[in-house]
Amino acid sequence: MDLFAQRFRVVDLGTLRPPGVPQVQGFDTPVVGAHRVNQRGEIVGNSDGEVGGRRGFFWSAASGLRALSLPPGSSEANGEADGVAYDLNDLGHTVGAVRAANTPWYCACLWRGRSRLLLDNDLLPPHPNRESRALAINNRGQVVGESHPGGVFLWEKRRVRFLEGISLPQSINEAGWVLGRAALWREGRLTFLAGSATQASQASVFASSLNDRGQVVGSVAGRPFLWEAGRLRVLGNLPAGPFGRAVAINNHGWVVGTCQDNTSTAAGVEFLWHAGRSVDLRERTVPRAGLARFSAAALNDRGQIAGSGLLHNETRALLLEPI
Repeated sequence: MDLFAQRFRVVDLGTLRPPGVPQVQGFDTPVVGAHRVNQRGEIVGNSDGEVGGRRGFFWSAASGLRALSLPPGSSEANGEADGVAYDLNDLGHTVGAVRAANTPWYCACLWRGRSRLLLDNDLLPPHPNRESRALAINNRGQVVGESHPGGVFLWEKRRVRFLEGISLPQSINEAGWVLGRAALWREGRLTFLAGSATQASQASVFASSLNDRGQVVGSVAGRPFLWEAGRLRVLGNLPAGPFGRAVAINNHGWVVGTCQDNTSTAAGVEFLWHAGRSVDLRERTVPRAGLARFSAAALNDRGQIAGSGLLHNETRALLLEPI
């Protein structure tokens, strides 16, 4: 599919907030929005709830938006909801974290259909003040997350392996490669995206997304980059300037992100990039009344782009659907 030839329509995924309840001030895209879209077009993310907390959701075109279940006795039931969804695989299995009753700590969670599994129970040894989050999942059911204390972990079939030398896990591909903030973990071997393990070389690298071909995107020194086969290169020919961040890449090498003409004051422009060419996403999006901005978060092989935006002065989870 040539996405440069496509136009996109904006789909509002809805909200878990009851009708007539105003949105709590201060919500922004890391809180309310779509985080991932799988190859079937199913989406997970977070919505605001009736009491101002967060609640993870699952969305499909067939069933619409539904809240992900929380453990019995969780804080949602007590009127202080808080739960998040970060990623899903092509089976619809979803990972995230929930906050249990009477505790400030999050617990890593895996949802498979209507069932729910707390991964914290498999993180050994037990710790009374452990906080954990499940951040990414592949179609093999491997889950990568982070635990404090503990570090980055890889979970598979109730067995846990802690990964040394990697931090801030972002994604896991079908080969089981794990992407961290500045390094790629492959079967126990680390590859540093900047080419060096020194702290100085890693400090400016912030990886975002990994595809099944082993390509990585993110930002380096405030500029969007693509890493492939050991080579990191800054993306050029962007529509609004050289600075910004590439946030997602699909298996065809299409990239979405944000660019601007400086690192501090200019408003960012969402871009679509492929093979050295780029386009301003606004130019390819059918205008929708009330839409003030859109921020991309994920992209699948069908060209569907999930993210968040300001729609009628509310932050909403949105989908750009190719038409």
